[in-house]
Amino acid sequence: MRSTNVDWLCMEGLEFRNAGADDVKVVVGLLLNAAIVGSAHIATLEEDVAKREDFLRALVAAGDTEYGYEQVTLAELGGRAVGLFLGFPRDTLAAIGPRTLSLIMRGRSPLSWPGLISRQSKIARAEPPPPPASYLLRALCLEPGASDEIVKTMLGEAVAEAETEECTSVAVNVFEPEMERALPLLTAGGFMEHARRPVADKKISRVLGNESVQMIRPTAYVAPPDDSDDYDEAG
Repeated sequence: MRSTNVDWLCMEGLEFRNAGADDVKVVVGLLLNAAIVGSAHIATLEEDVAKREDFLRALVAAGDTEYGYEQVTLAELGGRAVGLFLGFPRDTLAAIGPRTLSLIMRGRSPLSWPGLISRQSKIARAEPPPPPASYLLRALCLEPGASDEIVKTMLGEAVAEAETEECTSVAVNVFEPEMERALPLLTAGGFMEHARRPVADKKISRVLGNESVQMIRPTAYVAPPDDSDDYDEAG
């Protein structure tokens, strides 16, 4: 049996790689059982826990959804996944958001679709929108027993990924059930509170809690100046 000492995993040998289609089982397991950020949002997919796992597996396997393996970076020690972060540029939401909703709808009766669309809209309004040119970190997972130092390294890797995607900041929305665990780790990783938003819908608040907080960390990426302004002035 593995030791439960929080230091059983050290930082030496920690590597990152993009998840692939063969990693669906690992990704789903970490999202369901080891999420520091993302567990509350995942819980809104389906009230029935068994069905929730099926829905999440379909979303991860599809690749091009908000939970797709294409958005996942795995943290590995000795070739074994001990954590992950799932994120994407804000502009990507315009494409993967509708695909995510479409796949969720496909698994339900058409009679339930109007209520489902209304529910998803309320969930979206329960969290602050990511700032322009930001990278949205949707989920952050760490295997139980692993050192919190791995979280710092994963957050740094997420910032580096955001810079390659030409994003000026990384944004993380944390719901009330996750705050006690997540906020200290995010603060230690250089994130600062940017916005809060109440969860207005009482039924949804049973899952998400009464409020969400958005944490932000700037990246080193600086957007180039807009040459069109100079052109307009010259004209």
